[in-house]
Amino acid sequence: MALTETDIERIAAAVKGQCHCNLPHEAQEELGHLMGMVKDVGGNLGYSAGIEILRENNRFISRYKKRGEKLGLAIVTFMVVSVMGGIIYIGKMGIVKIVEAIRLPSGP
Repeated sequence: MALTETDIERIAAAVKGQCHCNLPHEAQEELGHLMGMVKDVGGNLGYSAGIEILRENNRFISRYKKRGEKLGLAIVTFMVVSVMGGIIYIGKMGIVKIVEAIRLPSGP
């Protein structure tokens, strides 16, 4: 016995919102939105192409973030070393002046 369009609509209406997966209800409601976004990204090529495009974008962003973190660390390291070098230089110059003042004889 074949199902009619009316039967299919009744079955769809009966099971709508009754997903038996482990996703929370809120996530189930957003699943259609997510799949629509994937389809939009894939364009005429469909869901699979959208998924692959999103995967490649994710790889690009991950590489970009890693490089940014390394560059930021290098800049901070350079700044800290520069500041510490300046402090040490100023401190050394102060100590040299103190030693010179002590070694000079206070003359007649």
